[in-house]
Amino acid sequence: MSIATEEISGFLELGMWEEANEVVEALPPEEKTLPEILSLRVRIYFAAGSWELMAEVSHHLTKIDPSQSAHWLNYSQATIYVDGLPLALEILKQAEKRFPDDAGVLYTLALRESTMGLIEEAKAHLNAAIRLDPRYRQNALDDPELNALWDDFTS
Repeated sequence: MSIATEEISGFLELGMWEEANEVVEALPPEEKTLPEILSLRVRIYFAAGSWELMAEVSHHLTKIDPSQSAHWLNYSQATIYVDGLPLALEILKQAEKRFPDDAGVLYTLALRESTMGLIEEAKAHLNAAIRLDPRYRQNALDDPELNALWDDFTS
């Protein structure tokens, strides 16, 4: 990790996204397009609530570095605010094809499906995520986006 990426990450951990962005803007042009810097930009845009920019950069990262599930998850997250939940769900379905054993992708699919009322699909993805990573069990119990699943059990 370069000094600049450490500094940017440090600012982001402190919630100082504006300062992190200033460091990125001060980088030489050839460094601003590196995947690791673009990934930090995504974190900056998330912190700033700049969903269109986050979607644009995350989408670009899925093209130049498609092997990272985080890019797909970030693209989907930003897309919720820019283009809506149905398109975000489609992005996650693409990610599932690429990363069928990624618990984070499966869990996020369960969240989106639950929110959209796709209860059976959400249950299947949640169970798959928990099988791969049991830590998601506690997350699921506390996550309000999965309330529709629990409501389905009690009705």
